[in-house]
Amino acid sequence: MTTGDIDPELGSESLPASQLGEGLAGDQVGDGVALPSVRETVRHLFKIQERRAEVYHRMRGSFAKLLNSKDETAYNTKCQEYTCEFRNCSREVRQLEAALKASAEGEPVAALLDKLQNCEKTKLQMTCTLQVLKKAHNECTWDWQKEGELTSGERGDEALVYEAPPPPPEESDDAPSAVPPQGLGRCACMAAGCEVGSAQPPSRDEYHAAVSEATQILEDTVNEVNEILEELRYVVEEDN
Repeated sequence: MTTGDIDPELGSESLPASQLGEGLAGDQVGDGVALPSVRETVRHLFKIQERRAEVYHRMRGSFAKLLNSKDETAYNTKCQEYTCEFRNCSREVRQLEAALKASAEGEPVAALLDKLQNCEKTKLQMTCTLQVLKKAHNECTWDWQKEGELTSGERGDEALVYEAPPPPPEESDDAPSAVPPQGLGRCACMAAGCEVGSAQPPSRDEYHAAVSEATQILEDTVNEVNEILEELRYVVEEDN
């Protein structure tokens, strides 16, 4: 799978401070700019999370089509769109977080938004990791898929060497690209450090271990996201 570079600013303009609370009930602060209340800010966050869920739904559908059609060009184009949408969501959440930090009341909620953003970043990374692994498996080019499993013992000194990959570069809006790494490249599995696109392909066990570890990280992250959102629901409901 080949992909082009994504412009991190594409379709991701930040909202002016004067528009941050647009459509939300808020208090006048500082120079008269209205900032949303904590409860209204959290309600707006849930709308952003709904958008994220919708993008994930479309992303899964596009990936299913890729596995059937092998049309990488169409999929890569869609991934660029998803990247922009995820990036927009991340920037909006960071803006809400910054607004919450303007008051003592909002500080604890701002901390939850920061935690949520870090989880969302991991969630997207692991989702892309699993897609790359599944695409590689779907191509049926590995020896054990064609002729039976090659064990590390059978390969002797040529056994796959695990090497931890460098962390992904930090981006200003802390949203990773939804576009999978070029080719299968180094570290199709960020969690297991398995170079499934290297000259020496992984064994069956190595592949399944990589999928299992990435899946576990994804599941743990989704659970953490749900716990954070549950805490945030209390903020909205406590005074109702």
